[in-house]
Amino acid sequence: MLSDTGEIKEQVPSFQIQNLTLKNALDPDVDIPLVSELTARGTEGKTVVFCSLSRLYLPKALIFAASLKKHHPDWEYHLLINDSWSHDFDQYFENVDKFVQINRLGIGDFHSWSFCMDAEEICCATRPYYFKALLDAGYKNVFFFDPDIEIFSPCLLYTS
Repeated sequence: MLSDTGEIKEQVPSFQIQNLTLKNALDPDVDIPLVSELTARGTEGKTVVFCSLSRLYLPKALIFAASLKKHHPDWEYHLLINDSWSHDFDQYFENVDKFVQINRLGIGDFHSWSFCMDAEEICCATRPYYFKALLDAGYKNVFFFDPDIEIFSPCLLYTS
């Protein structure tokens, strides 16, 4: 960013940082198994909603997050990130409870598995793995929504 005098001011975080690559998203960065980490959050009987997306869909997912939390502030909202991600960004998303990269899903031989898929196909193909992790962690209700959705009223019909 430039000041009025043309001097460089503090940089604003960008979701298009060039040094982040798909390799960053696939290399394990945490040794704790995902289900163990989720269970430690106290998941028993809770409701969780997640979206599976690439960074390009973040603006839409954040609109969804705000609308979800407006009607269901007690529900957890997770983002399953299917490309590179810097955990420095986590602080900028107040309505997101958990960010999970695909390297945490434990998909065996991931590079071979994903080789012929485009970004949209990977986002679809990773959903069942995260569904299973959430159910194994003890969540009572697990919902998936596409990130380009906005909620205008409570979704209580689904949890009754």
